[in-house]
Amino acid sequence: VQEMLFKWPDGSVNISGELLKPDSFQKIVIIAGPEGPNPRYIQGQLIDSLLDNSIAVLTYDERGTGNSTGDFSSAGYFDLAADITLIARNLRRSFGLGVAIGVVGIGDGGWKAMIAANYDKRIEFLGLVGTPGMNGSLWKEEQVKNDHKVCRLKKKKPDETLENYREIHRILSARKKPETQLRELENYLDNIKVSKKKYRKIISPLLRSRLTFIPSQYTGKNMPITLSLIRGVDKKDQVEWQSLSESRPQIEVQTASTIFLSEENDKLSELALNNILAWLSSLSIRDLD
Repeated sequence: VQEMLFKWPDGSVNISGELLKPDSFQKIVIIAGPEGPNPRYIQGQLIDSLLDNSIAVLTYDERGTGNSTGDFSSAGYFDLAADITLIARNLRRSFGLGVAIGVVGIGDGGWKAMIAANYDKRIEFLGLVGTPGMNGSLWKEEQVKNDHKVCRLKKKKPDETLENYREIHRILSARKKPETQLRELENYLDNIKVSKKKYRKIISPLLRSRLTFIPSQYTGKNMPITLSLIRGVDKKDQVEWQSLSESRPQIEVQTASTIFLSEENDKLSELALNNILAWLSSLSIRDLD
């Protein structure tokens, strides 16, 4: 185990990480957890299995959590993705070209990984586990349809909750100055009288960037070799990922009947674990360049 500290040159944020190394390795996997804040998001069985297969693992505290500095409450996807590029840059400096560096993103943590890989070619592979392929607003709509009680802003019916999120997305998608958008969003939330807890969540840059995220924007020419593992029952998501993979041969889509064993997404199913390990173990990155 090697403790690591990744410092932004301007001194604004320090990211605290931990590198777990087998005796010898040619790949390092950075684990990007879902949602947030995530101090050392741990997929214990996944990490153990990677180490057993001679793959090193880097886990880290997201900015503003654990031993990392900064402010998580003011962070959106671009900020969290930038921290991944900072980690990749430092790992490349430490280990040179002899080690391949990639990210396994869990849930919408895969979106952070996609943005990071789009802007930094040091990230050579992505394993996206349960990461939505549809854009953020549609993904949220699917969540509302599946369980509107978790998503609702107040005690309303599913169609009313759905319209709330559609209106929020319309406000955030308008071509206006960020401060004007935020003011209109605040006014809308005041008008529908959401709770303080929901208000804080929706105002947060993370949720706002989630609603406006479009995966297809990050599957262009810089997309590294990628596995997208999704649940076979998520038909709309499957269609979206298949569509993305048709235009980008470096994207491989696999399905599993079960990916996570708990609602917290903190434990992978054995089937999902085997799919990820088989793909990572067989990956010959430089041969595919």
